[in-house]
Amino acid sequence: MKGREMDLKHHYKLRVQNCVGTILDLHKAIFTMGEAAGFRSQFKELEQAIQEMDMSLVTEGDILLVEKATNALFKELTPIFESGDLEVLCAGMKS
Repeated sequence: MKGREMDLKHHYKLRVQNCVGTILDLHKAIFTMGEAAGFRSQFKELEQAIQEMDMSLVTEGDILLVEKATNALFKELTPIFESGDLEVLCAGMKS
């Protein structure tokens, strides 16, 4: 059971890393290096925190919440991408 539990926790960690990585990729696609350095540094801190997470405390429900939040973010951004008006998104990040 221990090996199976470790595999499951590793799978959870990969799922969280995938969500964060996808958001970082989106961020890189939208912003130039200098425009949102603070935002990028917050995600780097998040990546580090994920590396240090005690996955024995994480449940499937926790992972589902992270995935749901990631999907909600992309749903919120969809109209901006569909309209091609990325200036709205960039203006929101500068304030």
